[in-house]
Amino acid sequence: MPRLVQLQGADAPAARKVARTWCKPGTKQGAGATTSWTGGAGSDMAVFFGAVQHMGIKLRASTAADAAPGQQEVVLRHKLSGEEDILRSVEWLQVGGQAYRLELQGLAAGDAYQALAGYVVQADAQELVLVGLPGF
Repeated sequence: MPRLVQLQGADAPAARKVARTWCKPGTKQGAGATTSWTGGAGSDMAVFFGAVQHMGIKLRASTAADAAPGQQEVVLRHKLSGEEDILRSVEWLQVGGQAYRLELQGLAAGDAYQALAGYVVQADAQELVLVGLPGF
């Protein structure tokens, strides 16, 4: 099944900043089927097909060319395909039909992948509206 990844930013102009990637299992994007997404000021949400229980998360030093010393990035990995998505300055996720707020407390840089479910909190439509993200 294809996977859709979308980044939406509340800080974008009227026509919202949206980046999309379609990827069939077994196809590669970038180096080693890794895609990176960088949010901006304000609240940003990365949107994925799939289920939280099929994803792992880890924190690491940023690999961006313009990263400041000590800047970190989140890496999400799909457990079945091994595909990775790098998130920088993204605070929210939607996986399947559910929105989540990333809560990274307790996740140390350099740790092995952890279950994503331990680092997200379910959000409702009202909470999304309050931070300026589109409801669904």
